[in-house]
Amino acid sequence: MEDYNKIIESLGVKFVKAKNIKIQKPVTVNNLYEVENKVVWVNKGEVLLGEEKLLAKEGDFAFIPGGKVHQITYGRGKPNRIDY
Repeated sequence: MEDYNKIIESLGVKFVKAKNIKIQKPVTVNNLYEVENKVVWVNKGEVLLGEEKLLAKEGDFAFIPGGKVHQITYGRGKPNRIDY
């Protein structure tokens, strides 16, 4: 148990900022690159993450690791595609 406590204590979590975005039409963002790790909370609707299309539904949290290129889709239906 002590090992787990050391890991938890070494994690540095901080709140930087929050945004509330209302998506009007489904959209896919290609080549999304985040420098730092991000956590997305899905308030309403759904979000598909990555090429695998992992689903995050209403009330779920989605983790987006920094330093990698990702694809993210907001909403259901045929999305418009944009590049980041």
